Amino acid sequence: MKPPCERLNLQIDVERLREHLRNVVMKNPPFMQSQSFGGWSVWSADGELYDGWTMGHTCYKTVNGKTVFDNEKAIALGLRRRDQYRKPTEICTGYLNEVMNQLFDFGLNPRRVRVSLLRAGGASSWHRDGVEPNYAVRLHIPIITDPLCTFECEDGVFHFPADGAGYIVRVNRMHQICNRSKVDRYHLMMDIFDFQGVTQEHRFDPETQVMEPFDL
Repeated sequence: MKPPCERLNLQIDVERLREHLRNVVMKNPPFMQSQSFGGWSVWSADGELYDGWTMGHTCYKTVNGKTVFDNEKAIALGLRRRDQYRKPTEICTGYLNEVMNQLFDFGLNPRRVRVSLLRAGGASSWHRDGVEPNYAVRLHIPIITDPLCTFECEDGVFHFPADGAGYIVRVNRMHQICNRSKVDRYHLMMDIFDFQGVTQEHRFDPETQVMEPFDL
């Protein structure tokens, strides 16, 4: 079984990302999906700042003990294919745009890119964003965080430091994000598709995996 998390040494300038967050991103109010969780779209399907926050994880349901994807609910929610979430929004400028170009050139094929906000003391519900063994992989680049901010899954509890690296997780398994600190957590977060073998543990294997519904 592949490990749930992988560190990718991207050498991102976190201070420059924080400056962009303060001076550009936070001039706009965040879209709040819940009381604790929300953020801003960096790449969206229509180029709008608040597009792409459809609660896609609610489209997964259990039928006869098996997790399946509810296509009818996805259509009703207006969920789009992930490859459509690639139009830069008004905050994708300056150093943030440089980072996106770096990730694209690196071969990670980013889509549905967001700056996510998890309020101090907040947490998500336990959920999944895919069905095993389908391919559902996400990249986190922490911008502002705290050791008490964690990604939790059945394999353990993980903290992703803001050290300029990217942290890759499989989101087709049950997981939760928690912020037990007194500061708000900000991550640059996106779906990625490693078709080129850029990662060690999260590359797409066409012999054993298929893409998620609404994917490429």
